[in-house]
Amino acid sequence: MRPGPDDEMRARVEIDGLTYPLPRGTDVVALRERIEAAARTEPTFVSFATSDGLASVLVHPTSRVFLFQVKASDEGSLAADLGGLPDWDV
Repeated sequence: MRPGPDDEMRARVEIDGLTYPLPRGTDVVALRERIEAAARTEPTFVSFATSDGLASVLVHPTSRVFLFQVKASDEGSLAADLGGLPDWDV
């Protein structure tokens, strides 16, 4: 059984408060690993494709990163949910 339009997943990454929608087919695990590696070193740029172009983000050990995937039909509710996340200062 093939996934229908309601099963389509969308991925996004948020780094230091800026959200980047990722194109279909993005290897989210590989992107996460690259961000983790950059966060363990001196500040380092991580480049990746976005839904509307390319981004290069300077990642450092205190960068706040969220990677998430949601059903395309849940995008509106995700945006509302993320607005209510606490600001944890670690």
